[in-house]
Amino acid sequence: MVFSHYNGLLKKSVKIFKYRFVSEIGIILGNRLAQIFSEELPQVDLVTFVPISKETQRTRGFNQSEILANAISNSIKTPVVNSLAKIKTTKNQAALTVKERKLNLNGAYKSKGIVKNRRVLLVDDVCTTGTTLNECAKELRKAGASKVHGLVIARGR
Repeated sequence: MVFSHYNGLLKKSVKIFKYRFVSEIGIILGNRLAQIFSEELPQVDLVTFVPISKETQRTRGFNQSEILANAISNSIKTPVVNSLAKIKTTKNQAALTVKERKLNLNGAYKSKGIVKNRRVLLVDDVCTTGTTLNECAKELRKAGASKVHGLVIARGR
């Protein structure tokens, strides 16, 4: 599920959120996302988020997808579970081609194994090619998730 296209004010807001480290924007965006999709969100047992590298976490001070996931979790009264880890250092996806993105993220994520027989809502900020969501969903399914649904603020390109 996607809220909007990645352009205009939304694009500016996401960039300020991620690259100027204004975490409050994420709370607002997450709450709005949950509001908009409250009637359409599938029944899930847990909410999870796309992990970022430890280095990015240290630099930024937060994981933007985790902030969105927490806001959505509060709205739908479903727990957030940190069920994925980023286990490989990767290049920034924004500068890569579709083929390079797939290679870049291959093997980058690992499930922590706490999703068996659970319906999962996977949250991220922007989806351009779907590579990040697909790689994370693949790991969640390998760990036994019965269903994985994706939810993002914006669709790029």
